[in-house]
Amino acid sequence: MRRPIIYSSCLVFLITTSIPWAQQAPPLVAPTEALSPADEMKGFKLPKGYVVQLVASEPDI
Repeated sequence: MRRPIIYSSCLVFLITTSIPWAQQAPPLVAPTEALSPADEMKGFKLPKGYVVQLVASEPDI
């Protein structure tokens, strides 16, 4: 008769202690608004002679 109580107690303990681990972690990168391609290209610092060209654009990434 004591075994079902012990097993039930262990099960309840494991479930209640695992709930914090199941929560979703906060994102590591702060959300920012998308910039236009021209504004993005202004952010690059390149040595003389190098040029940045936009060859593909995906706004959902």
